[in-house]
Amino acid sequence: MNKLYALIIIFFGLSVAGYTQNHEKDSLYGLLDKVEKQLYESPEKSVALLQKLRKHIRTGEALEPKYYYLEAYANFNLGNIQTAQKYCDSVLSATANNSKITAETYSLLSIIYRKKGKLNKAVDYINRAIDMYQKTNNTDGLNNAYLNLGKIYNMSGENQKALSLFLKALSYYKSQNNDFKQGQVLSIIANVYTEIDEKEKGKQYALEGIELLKKYPHSITYGDALNNFGIFLYDEKDYSKAAQYFEQALKVYQAVNIRDAVAVAEQNLGISHIHLKHFKKGFRSLHHSLKIFQELHINDEISVLTDLGTAHQIARNIDSAKYYFRLAYKLADRENYTYYKKENLRLLYQLFEKNKDYTQAFHYYKLYTNYRDSLNNDALKHTIAELEIKYKTSEKEKEIFYLKSREQINKANNRLLIIGIISVIIISFITVSIIQTRRKKEKEIQQQQLIIQQ
Repeated sequence: MNKLYALIIIFFGLSVAGYTQNHEKDSLYGLLDKVEKQLYESPEKSVALLQKLRKHIRTGEALEPKYYYLEAYANFNLGNIQTAQKYCDSVLSATANNSKITAETYSLLSIIYRKKGKLNKAVDYINRAIDMYQKTNNTDGLNNAYLNLGKIYNMSGENQKALSLFLKALSYYKSQNNDFKQGQVLSIIANVYTEIDEKEKGKQYALEGIELLKKYPHSITYGDALNNFGIFLYDEKDYSKAAQYFEQALKVYQAVNIRDAVAVAEQNLGISHIHLKHFKKGFRSLHHSLKIFQELHINDEISVLTDLGTAHQIARNIDSAKYYFRLAYKLADRENYTYYKKENLRLLYQLFEKNKDYTQAFHYYKLYTNYRDSLNNDALKHTIAELEIKYKTSEKEKEIFYLKSREQINKANNRLLIIGIISVIIISFITVSIIQTRRKKEKEIQQQQLIIQQ
């Protein structure tokens, strides 16, 4: 009897332990889902909650990759790029990985490398993500990946390819009635149209995007739309209105605490204030922006250094302007950042020329024109290569068409020849038959005449 009681107690204990473990797992899944939903709205809270959950995540469990991915995404949203990359590496090395999390991690790594200006690596990772999304028929993931690839093309100056992918994504999100994603893509398309000097079209897309994203006032995407429209106004030299949009964007970014986005808005706001002769405000914003970018190890600091050079030039601090333009050029040269390398050479030669230091002006002018021409030559070589490929393809197609045509003509000639031969044989047979019949009749008539005569 005592043995029976002992067995019942053991069985009950194991059942309770099993129930507790399953219940704990269910609770963890629920908490991770909760973190995933608030990643954009409150990345700081997400990171805090994830840290509490860390001790419950065991190595090799199915939950492990998702936990690492959420850590990566939350830190990325906070602007902690290095930490985000570290967690992405942890996802890929986890033993209990799954294809969906892996694809999303590849996609995130692509964005991280794009932010760092490492475009080759960014393309490599997004292509891996696209491959996995295609294999698993994940349409949402695939369109997000195409959007990311379009941004990479846009950064490398391949605007036609970028625009094609953005319009494709826009069409998909319209079919899904996804206003949030539509607004995001419209804002991105607006930037491309601006870059190819179709500013009115760009403004139209930008305003459509803002209208849709007003429904999501606490999202970074809404902040991006406001910031992008501010850039339109800045390019039109309407610095006062541009500053208003940059301030609105900054408030959104600060509310969700996205540090790299805060730095971008501060930079744009700063240079706008400089143009409005609000030097104190302008320099404060620009230096704050530079500090954030340097802490985050993001290449955008080259852009801020260039703006600081321009700001000091406007404020007539010529030595400081030279210092910042040279520093920006040096970093751009080290990172092979084509646009800012060329831009800072141009700004330097113009600055020296304006201040009548013609020796230095000529020195930087030569560097600028040589570099610009080398870029144009590369572009020309690329264009010629493309034209050669198209020409060869066209010639090949013509040759194939000619061969097919000759083949068809030969077949037709052969058919006509066969028909002709058969026709001749038939006509000959009929002619011979007629002659033989006529001769036979003539012979019969002659025989009848002989009989009559006899």
